[in-house]
Amino acid sequence: MLKNIHLISSNTIKEIARDKVFYGLFGFALIYLISIIFVSSLSLGQDIRVVKDLGLAGIYLYSTIISIYYGTTALSREFERKTYLTVISRPVSTLELVLGKFLGLFTIILANIFLVNILYTIILLSKNGTFDYLSLLQSLILGFEAAILVSAAFLLSTRFSELTTIILTTIVLFIGHNLAILKKAANGAFFLLNWLINTIYYLFPNLEKFNFRNTIVYDQIPSASQILLPILYSVVFSALLLWLTNISIKKQTE
Repeated sequence: MLKNIHLISSNTIKEIARDKVFYGLFGFALIYLISIIFVSSLSLGQDIRVVKDLGLAGIYLYSTIISIYYGTTALSREFERKTYLTVISRPVSTLELVLGKFLGLFTIILANIFLVNILYTIILLSKNGTFDYLSLLQSLILGFEAAILVSAAFLLSTRFSELTTIILTTIVLFIGHNLAILKKAANGAFFLLNWLINTIYYLFPNLEKFNFRNTIVYDQIPSASQILLPILYSVVFSALLLWLTNISIKKQTE
C-alpha cells in the first residue's frame, strides 16, 4: 500500500512540476513579494508592519490559489481522461489513488510555501535585520488550511466539472472564513433560517482557526493552542473529506 501511495505521490509532483501554470503562479508570487519592497518604502515608519501584512497576505493568496486549482485538476483530469480506471484496475485501490494524489499535492504546496518564504524572509531581514520565525510558523499553518481546501476540491471534483469545482471550493473558502459572522446572524433569524445557518456552521470547515496573521503583524506571540489545534483540526477534517472522496470514486466505478 505504502509503495503504491509513494509512486502516485511522486507522479503527481512530477506532473505539477511540468505544468506551465505552476511556474506562472510561482513567478507572480515572487513579483508580488518584490513589489512589497517599494510599497513599504512609501509608508511612514511602518515599513516592517507593511511587509508582514502584505507579505503574509500574498503567501496566503498564493497557497490558496494553487490549492484550489490543483486540488480541482488533480483528480478531475483523471476522470476526464479515464486514466483512473487504468490505475485502479491494477493492484491499486481507490484509497491509495486518493491518498497518493493528496500527499503529492500537499508536499508541493508546502515546498512552494517554503520557497516564497525564503524571499519574504530576505525582504524582512533587509528591513530590520531580525529573523521572524512567527511568520514562518503562520505559513506552515497555512499549509494545513490548504490541506482542507485540497480535500474539499478532491471531493467536489468527483461530482462536478473543473469550473464548477473551483467555484464551489471558493465558496467553501469564503464561508469557512466567515462562520463567526453567520453564527451571529443566526441569533436573530427565524426558525428555518436559523436551522440552515447552524447546519452550515457545523458542516463547513472553520478556516479562521488557521489565521493569526494579525497577531504576528502586531508582534504578539500566538498561544500553543492556536498552533496545535488547527493542525489537529486539519488532519481530522481532511481525513474525513478524503474518505468521502474515496467512497464517491468507488460508487462511480461499481
